[in-house]
Amino acid sequence: RALYRLRFRPDSTVAAPSEIFLPRLHYGRGIEVELSAGTWSYEPEAQLLSLRLEEGLARSVEAAGGSVR
Repeated sequence: RALYRLRFRPDSTVAAPSEIFLPRLHYGRGIEVELSAGTWSYEPEAQLLSLRLEEGLARSVEAAGGSVR
C-alpha cells in the first residue's frame, strides 16, 4: 500500500490548483484522499491529484492507494 503525506502553506499569489503526480505503479488501484481544508480531484489518465486550497494556514494532504504489482 502506497502512502503520500504532505504538509504545506498555500501561496496566495498562485491562483492555479496545486498538482501532485501519483504514479499508476503505486496508486493504480485507486486512491483515498484526506485533505485538511479545500477540495480535490484526481485524473487517473494524467495520474494527477489536483488541490484547490484557501490561502493562509498550513494544510495537509494524505493520499493512500494500492499498488498494481
